[in-house]
Amino acid sequence: MKEACICSVEAMIANGLDSVIVFTFALLAGIFIEMLIFFVTFGMLRFYAGGAHAKNYVRCVLMYICVVCISIFITRRCIVAADIYTIIICLLSIIFSGIINYKYAARQKNLGKRGGSYRRCAFAIYLFISVFIFVSCLVYIFLNMVFFQKIVLIQAFALVAQSIALFLDREACTNE
Repeated sequence: MKEACICSVEAMIANGLDSVIVFTFALLAGIFIEMLIFFVTFGMLRFYAGGAHAKNYVRCVLMYICVVCISIFITRRCIVAADIYTIIICLLSIIFSGIINYKYAARQKNLGKRGGSYRRCAFAIYLFISVFIFVSCLVYIFLNMVFFQKIVLIQAFALVAQSIALFLDREACTNE
């Protein structure tokens, strides 16, 4: 297996067949909107992580499919039993996953000349995602809109899944 670290667009292309299969099952299961939201979030997180990625392609594919399936399953379970505590847990998960993401995301030494500006840009994107999730939480609390609830939960669990992957696989984060 060729060892490589790839970024968001390349990850989407590399996982193209997996994406088609997952999208097909999502369409059949009636969770297509959740899948679209998750893939947008996944792309942003790959960009933020600076290309930190499993070095083995098979391991990458398994991680990718597990993150998708687990995120969608947990999200749908939470939607069934949603209340104010679910929103509070999501907000806390966003805060902690943000700390872990910032700590373990690619450093300047790994990114060469573009390191500093790349990291600032990536952090700005992460900040935008976090603010969007927070605003979505407020909208959900006051208007009780199911669509915003799905966005909030999927993004929160995607952030947590990315954080756990970065935390557990430090060697991938070093891009060695």
